[in-house]
Amino acid sequence: MTPEVYDIQMDRKAEMWMEAQEQKEERVKAQKKTAEKGRGYDVMDLMAFEDGSMDEDDVVVLFQKLIDCGDAWRLQGFYGRTAMALIEAGLCHR
Repeated sequence: MTPEVYDIQMDRKAEMWMEAQEQKEERVKAQKKTAEKGRGYDVMDLMAFEDGSMDEDDVVVLFQKLIDCGDAWRLQGFYGRTAMALIEAGLCHR
């Protein structure tokens, strides 16, 4: 391999690393922005709910947070219907 080819490969690796760092920083900023909005939940909470690993009490807490920030009505229809069922059951409130 010639020194020029090596330099080009190293430059590309450095660029890829920089891009990965920038993407990581963007994700962290997005997470902070979500926390600042006071949503109180993150994607991991939704994933835990959807894969069934969240217990019933945590589901009620999650849905109250979704209702409070309005996301229960912005997400897929299932979330809104579940939120309404929890409200009607007296487990959550508007």
